Amino acid sequence: MKSHLNFDNIHDVSENQLKFILKGKMIWLLVVTQFIYEVISKVVFKKTGKAISLLKLGRYLKDNVNVMAEIMALIKRKYLMPLILLTS
Repeated sequence: MKSHLNFDNIHDVSENQLKFILKGKMIWLLVVTQFIYEVISKVVFKKTGKAISLLKLGRYLKDNVNVMAEIMALIKRKYLMPLILLTS
């Protein structure tokens, strides 16, 4: 996964920039592995009987950020909105 996040391309940046870059990449990794991959892999397996590659999904989402935003919006509506409504 580290090669897909381009950790080797971080050169000559200030300490603050480096912290920001690393935190952003870690947040991205957390969102993809804990939310998006879990949901997408279940849907794909249910429809096709096949598993999807976390690395390929990560590469696709990195190249298609708008798709990642759409998936997160769907996940939010499906899973988080009922919890928000219950606690209101």
